[in-house]
Amino acid sequence: MDKKINILIAEDDFAIALALKTIINNNFNCNLSVAHNGEEAWNIVQNNKNIDLIMSDWNMPIKTGCEFLQDVKRNEHTRDIPFIMLTARADKDSVVQAGTGGVIDYIHKPFDRAGLIEKLKGIISTIHGKSPDNNQTDNGTGAEPKKREIVGEIAEKLKADDFDLPILCDVVNTVNEMLKESDATSSELAEVIKNDPVVTTRLIALSNSPIYVSVRKNKTLEDAITRIGLKEFKNYLWIFGHLALFQSTDARFSKLYNAIRTHSVATAEAARLIARTLKTPNPDECFHLGLMHDIGAILVLRILEDINSTHPIEDDNAVLDTTHLLHQKFGGILLKRWSMPELIQTIATEHEHLDDNPLDTFRTELRIIHLANLISISLGYCLPNERDPGVELDQHPVAKSLQLTAEQLEDITQQIHNYITELDKVIASGN
Repeated sequence: MDKKINILIAEDDFAIALALKTIINNNFNCNLSVAHNGEEAWNIVQNNKNIDLIMSDWNMPIKTGCEFLQDVKRNEHTRDIPFIMLTARADKDSVVQAGTGGVIDYIHKPFDRAGLIEKLKGIISTIHGKSPDNNQTDNGTGAEPKKREIVGEIAEKLKADDFDLPILCDVVNTVNEMLKESDATSSELAEVIKNDPVVTTRLIALSNSPIYVSVRKNKTLEDAITRIGLKEFKNYLWIFGHLALFQSTDARFSKLYNAIRTHSVATAEAARLIARTLKTPNPDECFHLGLMHDIGAILVLRILEDINSTHPIEDDNAVLDTTHLLHQKFGGILLKRWSMPELIQTIATEHEHLDDNPLDTFRTELRIIHLANLISISLGYCLPNERDPGVELDQHPVAKSLQLTAEQLEDITQQIHNYITELDKVIASGN
């Protein structure tokens, strides 16, 4: 077997980079590095003396593919690295410029999978002096190859924009626009919401639940909104108005959607309780961030469900692992297309991994959601493949950075279970 070849992909489009990674990993024995712009790519080349092949997009931010190529060819230590240009430009001038700059070949986007594989076979064979080992896997069988195959299909759908976005509830959108006006009243909001009797029933049931303790029973939607309060009402309207996002006619996927919904709500409430404990200015904003932090999992599952309808995915672990692998990236894609604020997009794409920099460099909201996510998982409100953090919560670095005590975290944890139990009763009231 040939030794592994070291390939650098420089591509700022996530879908194309994912497609390239999947195709190359599935067909060649290689180590892959990925850069998202020309400057990052050049830094990788300078710091890694073992790059055997470069595949670079033409149009990238900060430093273009052409500028990156010039850096590579001007340096005596890197000038001999084979360089393939990826370009959506089919015009003659672009191809000529790339060729005269030292490019050994170019790939026109959108690329053909079979054509890409054949082209790489020839290039890699010249590097090794013999044909590459095709159909290479990570020396594993079963779930890993299947997961790669699924990721490849998702990458192709993403590259071709071949998927349907989840649809936001019209009533929720209308109310959100009204709430942007500071003079929106409970009666005006109730007038809009009453057109959705299921949401109305759940909001009234919520206002009369133990979550909002009161001796007097509310009977009207206007009274329910008043008791809940406009800030919290907005979050519950999102939950009740978008329950369809977490439903499926496929029982197998329905369980996963339900697990994500419960996890998101538990994380949201944990985030609000943490924010209240820390006396942050707007705990209800943290609740909303918690609701949205794993929204990308819904989009991944929707695509997987679509794939499953025509090509059944029998391996549950492949579904779970793929969802975990892609949900943060897809959360960013979904929230951007929904025109959500930048902070919400950041929470969705970065809430799991805070390892690259000192914790105090991250926004408080991001640390709160990270910890709330762990609390939810520790209570079992999660997908089956998610795991308990493995340490006492008060010993977790993020909890320490927020200066939360064991007693405070225990109090928050105890409140979550009761909250989920009561909210599930409210949701059932509209069925």
